[in-house]
Amino acid sequence: MKLRRLTVPLAAVTATIAGCGGSEPATKEPPRITAQITDQGCAQDEYTSPTNGAVTFDVTNQASKKGEFEILSSQPSIVFEGFYAAGQSKTSTVMLRPGTYVVICGNTNTPNRARLVVGGKQKPVDAAQQSTALTEAAATYTTYVRSQARALEQGTTRFTDAVRAGNDARARSLYAAVREPWERIEPVAEAFPDADAAIDARADDHATGEADAAFIGFHALEYGLWAQGRMDGATVNLTRLANRLDRDVAALVGQVNTLTIAPATMVNGAAALIDEAAQTKVTGEEERYSHTDLSTLAANIEGSKYVLELIDAPLTAAAPQLRDDIRRAFTDVERILGKYELPNGYRSYEVVSAANRNALKTSMASLSELLAQVAGTLNLEITG
Repeated sequence: MKLRRLTVPLAAVTATIAGCGGSEPATKEPPRITAQITDQGCAQDEYTSPTNGAVTFDVTNQASKKGEFEILSSQPSIVFEGFYAAGQSKTSTVMLRPGTYVVICGNTNTPNRARLVVGGKQKPVDAAQQSTALTEAAATYTTYVRSQARALEQGTTRFTDAVRAGNDARARSLYAAVREPWERIEPVAEAFPDADAAIDARADDHATGEADAAFIGFHALEYGLWAQGRMDGATVNLTRLANRLDRDVAALVGQVNTLTIAPATMVNGAAALIDEAAQTKVTGEEERYSHTDLSTLAANIEGSKYVLELIDAPLTAAAPQLRDDIRRAFTDVERILGKYELPNGYRSYEVVSAANRNALKTSMASLSELLAQVAGTLNLEITG
């Protein structure tokens, strides 16, 4: 599977948003704020930035456990959220509008919070034009999700037919590519949580792991095809699992065909997926039996990148520097994946060097931090 280039297929969206104003042009050196996370929360009461737009935060977690640095707007809505291991320092550049924000250091239970005051003047963005552009983008994305769900169903049938025929070699050869449509639409997986649990659950989600009768879906079949008898001695009924997967994928297609996706859902979903991938999937735990993790990661990147393609025009109008940074971050991840790409897929994750695994983790984390800013920039913040 070749990774997609970042292009904007929506001429209509581009035309709609053309002429919208954005924030003040970013300077070469954005204002810089140093912050510390402590066991009590924020190390100081107030942070200030003289100008809006790009603001760089140098955050160090001095607390004894993992913590977060979170910026909330007045609604309140999450504008930025970064996670930090104990002792970890990270630098993040956040696009901010003028105004006053609340900063949480550590977690929502830590007592010390801070105020962030951002100055400068904001050029108005035409809200009506932006809303129209995002609505059109979401409609196009809904069509994309439905087409990927149909591709998933068709590929699953070929895969499960091979399983039922006892042709394990063919089933193994089909496995990675069959899963790609599902991995591309994971940005909206929370819209159908029951299907997500049935189709994509891992052994860790069940009390007795691989031996648990409730362990079903792709990864149960993956276990049976690659590792049966070699991990905890569990056995699985491949035919039963194949029949169940067909039913669950068909049910998913039915749900997707009635689904209307909102702009906030696709934008926040894309950011959340990359955040999950950066924290867990790069470890190799997703495809732990087949080691087809690179194919999964590439599909996650492709699906999230498509969301950013669809909102390219409104994001460029609102925050051109953020848009450019995201483009570069996607390119960085793709460059690493490309080292292991084959004509029809990817090499085993087992052959990925430790250096490239670390580079992939770092690049994915950087991309995640950038994507976390998009919702706030477009007034599509996470609420609740």
